[in-house]
Amino acid sequence: MSKDKPVAWMNKHGACKTSLFREEEAGAKEEYTIPVYTQPQRTWVGLTDEQIVDLVIKHAGFPTKLAKAIEAKLKQKNNIGVND
Repeated sequence: MSKDKPVAWMNKHGACKTSLFREEEAGAKEEYTIPVYTQPQRTWVGLTDEQIVDLVIKHAGFPTKLAKAIEAKLKQKNNIGVND
């Protein structure tokens, strides 16, 4: 997953400044160091070779079912649709 640019920066006390403010004010770079995003940044989790082989064997001859099974497994591993 590509990482978006932060929309604001927060200091250790929880105060925020927008990215534009942070770039314009010299002292802000040192104080506001915690990036704030509009969406949580996630690390993508892929399938292992074993998981892929298991899905291919289970859905052999059914390409649409295989594609949907891969999609469902990736969503499960990456918690997509759980709290979105």
